Amino acid sequence: MNQILSCSASGLPYPDVMISGPHSSVLSPNISRNTLNLVMQSDSGIYKCSATNTHKTVSEMCRVDIGVPPTAKLSVIPANGLVQENDDFNLTCSTTGLPSPNIFWFENGIEQRNWMNIKTVTFKAAVRHNGTFQCVVNNTCGQDDDSVNVKVEG
Repeated sequence: MNQILSCSASGLPYPDVMISGPHSSVLSPNISRNTLNLVMQSDSGIYKCSATNTHKTVSEMCRVDIGVPPTAKLSVIPANGLVQENDDFNLTCSTTGLPSPNIFWFENGIEQRNWMNIKTVTFKAAVRHNGTFQCVVNNTCGQDDDSVNVKVEG
């Protein structure tokens, strides 16, 4: 997720404005505003904005966290989704993202609230489990989903 860190100051004479952070520093002499474009998760960290003129130096610090949109990958064991009645089967929703995404589960289009934020669910296969299972993940940077089909044979 793209973020712009802006640092501005005023004074006479005009201050030199500098932004410094974990991997970079940007100095703008005699300009009262400076910006830094932050685009990668590795840009996260503590940044310092400093303004200096012949009278004094002032500074402020802030923490910047760069978010990462979530991804979802739903897998079923057994891998082909074909299960014999009364056998166990597992569904696992693997996720990535920052902040850590929330996980929502759906069975045949119906949200299963008691499975919220659970990565792996295990079932004793029954004919009622025939159909599509979906995991939907979201965080402040976006949403993703994945689904699998399960066939229970009796």
